[in-house]
Amino acid sequence: MRELGVGLIGCGVVGAEVVRGIAEDREVWARRYGVVPVVRRVAVRDTSKRRECKLPLSVLTAHPEDVLADPSVDVVVEATGRVEEARNWMERALDAGKHVVTASKAVLARHMGELLERARSRGLSFGYEATVAGGIPLLRALREGLVAYGITEVAGILNGTTHYMLTRMEQERLPFETALSEAQRAGFAEPDPSEDVSGEDAACKLAVVSRMALALPVTQRDVYKEGIRDVKPRDLRLAVKLGFRVKPMAVARRSAVEGKWELRVHPALVPIESPLGRLALEENGIRVTTERRGDYFFSGRGAGGAPTAGAVLSDLLEVALRPGGPPAVEMADSASTVSSEQFVTGHYVRVAGDAARLRKDLEERDIQVIAAHQEGQEVALVTGRGTPASVLPALAAASGEAPRVWLRVEGDISA
Repeated sequence: MRELGVGLIGCGVVGAEVVRGIAEDREVWARRYGVVPVVRRVAVRDTSKRRECKLPLSVLTAHPEDVLADPSVDVVVEATGRVEEARNWMERALDAGKHVVTASKAVLARHMGELLERARSRGLSFGYEATVAGGIPLLRALREGLVAYGITEVAGILNGTTHYMLTRMEQERLPFETALSEAQRAGFAEPDPSEDVSGEDAACKLAVVSRMALALPVTQRDVYKEGIRDVKPRDLRLAVKLGFRVKPMAVARRSAVEGKWELRVHPALVPIESPLGRLALEENGIRVTTERRGDYFFSGRGAGGAPTAGAVLSDLLEVALRPGGPPAVEMADSASTVSSEQFVTGHYVRVAGDAARLRKDLEERDIQVIAAHQEGQEVALVTGRGTPASVLPALAAASGEAPRVWLRVEGDISA
């Protein structure tokens, strides 16, 4: 029987779930794989704080250096949520000959290339399944299978917090702040939720996916992002009347501009009956389109400590069974992304006017109207695909004013 010594830096919600999972899974690992995971050291800010997970006081330390220097620690799990400190700890762990597993998408979005090369040059494993899509084994499926099929698009819901909020806003007609408070009480949103609601969290995850699956040398700064703060319950309700639901979308898609990609995070309408449209609350869902093997869809819980910890445990098992440096991936020469003015999507607008007249005027301007709904003096409608410049001026000319609300539309849309 072989022991796998585990050291954790950080024991918040995710770290506590990892400790609990190791205790619960130890016998299964031993029986099936001949490996016994053992928590050797855990670095926390306050060693006197009462914790839900059971840990001997001798295991706890207030100094991450104790984890990095412990010869009985084979693999370091970084689960603090900090960025530059976490990067430093991971680099030092690798330099000390220890495998690394992380749940920090912010670190990977900024420093993935350097960290993976550091691990590769030392023949050490570097696990990061927990950085994207919680408990869905998305990255492993992309890296070890679908990448060989020629991926042309990865699109879906990568942030369970904002998905939970939009679902509650639609179903209960809650204002934004109330939905946010509910997400925080449910443990899906942090006390400071700015990275979630601004789109920064999903942009980091999309950067990780784009680098790993599409070989694009990007960081989160290369991803266009809009948050959900301006989405109104009224438009969530009107979207349903039109046959759509508003979701927090993340999209990496080969652009119509030759050799370039659209990388974007923003709220968007998707058809109700699509796989994404049927998801709710904290669920994540990702559609992967390939050149040679069609489409694939992955879904599961995204927000919360348990799904993320499950991905960390999966990486720990991978370290135990198949240790070794990550494979080299040849990156494209540049990020090759297009600006937001060149994104090709459908469009949802709410404008003043008459639905029948607007439909007629727009179709005379070669703008396809997929669905329209009259409510009082306003019309909510969905158009076919086009760039903002090809659609929005026509809408303004037809209605006599700029759209009062505008959102993009994703998925298979047709009249």
